[in-house]
Amino acid sequence: MTKVAAVPIESISVDALPSSSGRSRAGAVGAVAVFAVIMLGGALPIPLYTVWAPLLRFGPLTTTVIFVAYVVGVVASLVLLGPVSDRSGRRPVLGIAIGVAALSTVLFAVATDVPLLLAGRLLSGVATGIATSTATAAIGELLVSKRLASAVSTASNLGGIGLGTIIGGVFGQSVPDPTRSVFWVYLIALGLVAVVLWRVPETVTRRAPVSFSPRRPVLAAGVGRRSFIGAALIVAAAFGVNGFFSSLAPTFLRDQLHVHNLTLSGLAVGLLFAAALAAQLLAPAAVLRSPVPGAAVLLGGVIVLLAGLRSASLAAFLAATIIAGAGVGLTFRRGLVVTDRFADPDHRADLGATYFLIAYLGLIAPTLTLGALDQVAGQTVSTLILAAIVSATAITGLVLTGVRPVPTPTTEEQGAAR
Repeated sequence: MTKVAAVPIESISVDALPSSSGRSRAGAVGAVAVFAVIMLGGALPIPLYTVWAPLLRFGPLTTTVIFVAYVVGVVASLVLLGPVSDRSGRRPVLGIAIGVAALSTVLFAVATDVPLLLAGRLLSGVATGIATSTATAAIGELLVSKRLASAVSTASNLGGIGLGTIIGGVFGQSVPDPTRSVFWVYLIALGLVAVVLWRVPETVTRRAPVSFSPRRPVLAAGVGRRSFIGAALIVAAAFGVNGFFSSLAPTFLRDQLHVHNLTLSGLAVGLLFAAALAAQLLAPAAVLRSPVPGAAVLLGGVIVLLAGLRSASLAAFLAATIIAGAGVGLTFRRGLVVTDRFADPDHRADLGATYFLIAYLGLIAPTLTLGALDQVAGQTVSTLILAAIVSATAITGLVLTGVRPVPTPTTEEQGAAR
């Protein structure tokens, strides 16, 4: 068995798009558009929780339950559908994601009670889970450079989420009947990307009919297992921070910091994802060699967030948002690089589904804890416990992955990750 020497992450070439195929170049743009628009739709409800709450008479705990329904949808789709596009093709599975997102959008637009919101949020999670593993795999196959592919995938993911919170906030503040109008407009956007999808070339050559069957999550084999699990746990900690901003941050802004303008709330939440996007695009390759910089920045942001909420300082809250967002971006991008490094080329979406499964599971416990404790112990205690959960998860990931450069797997080890 031939061994390949360890290669630092920064040695990955940053080549341009495939010069020999303008079709692949355009196809990558199309896959990015589909991915970003679906992620945008998953974020539209975030600033609108404070609009729905008085109309439908629910509080912070129900808000977190609605958000967790989204996470359950993501996790279920990753378990049931994560590897499906490896067998049935990227394009048909992305088409399913668009269809599920459209159904979710209609449910949001007609929602008159909490059960309909739960159903809409669950389906939006399903659409997000399908798109996340499938679009990430497609982008990785349409772009020559692995580093470029991870950057573009992260930009599509975080950029779409950030834009969704801003658009939701603008509609919530400035447009009549925002909980309906924003979703009818978004439905048009889904129709447009459905057309774009037909221009995306299929990257899976041997295809079978689409079938749905649960599959045990796979892990990287050999030298990559600890690196993969550690990177995924650090990203799970980052997603715990995302969970706070994606569920209760608008309520905290209103109740503790007295920010009642929904556009500002949407911008404040969107700032997290904008900072994450900027960090992962601008970070030098040397920063990605080790998991320590991203985890350290993430935990620093959590500390500043606690200080800002305790002192009721909007400036500190915004500073924490930028710092934590940068940590999210750095850890998320490095996790994608590690995942792509150890993925079997014929089962790329399979390992990617496991990565995102671990990441999204990191949303559930912190978010539910935050919502439940807010009811009985107050916002100060609940945010302290959130910080403890995030910190413990990140430190566990650091211990597992270590600080060494990510080793390159052998061909046999890639094939074992199935």
